[in-house]
Amino acid sequence: MLVIDAALRSPSSNAQLIAAELLCRHSTRLNPCQSLHWPSAVEGRWVPDLSPRAKLLLVEALVNMTLAGPTSESALRAVAVRLYGIWRDDPDDRVRGCIGKLIESLISRLNDLGYKDFMQGTQQIMLGELQEAARSRSDNPDGYLDRLSTKFADDLRDWAQRCEGLPTEHGCLATAD
Repeated sequence: MLVIDAALRSPSSNAQLIAAELLCRHSTRLNPCQSLHWPSAVEGRWVPDLSPRAKLLLVEALVNMTLAGPTSESALRAVAVRLYGIWRDDPDDRVRGCIGKLIESLISRLNDLGYKDFMQGTQQIMLGELQEAARSRSDNPDGYLDRLSTKFADDLRDWAQRCEGLPTEHGCLATAD
């Protein structure tokens, strides 16, 4: 993960793309609640200068890791903060619209939890900020990307509805930061 993190921070677009692809290929083996399983370069923040393909691979990795991982409140909080970091830091309205769609798919369940603030890594996000991001959801003019983001949103919505309970595995307090 340290090598992937360094490559994502690298000025080399080729290194960034390879790192994003490696992360995506292995994402279903990662646990969204473990900080060792996600690069700090995109832990509640974003690298807006990534190529479009690298961005897509990282979003896909995040979604796949989340869907394959535990259905706990910690996992729900983690994906919400990570998605918000992308939404907040990417200047492209198309990216923000798609990420807004993904965040919107989580909002109902986040509201049910009753929390107002969400922490992951070094980031603290308020529920109101997540709601603002969700309101920015939009369809992507690229039909393929729009269908893909809609599928990811539907899958995340179904997953989020199953999220309940606090984690009990080793290191669970670290997920609350």
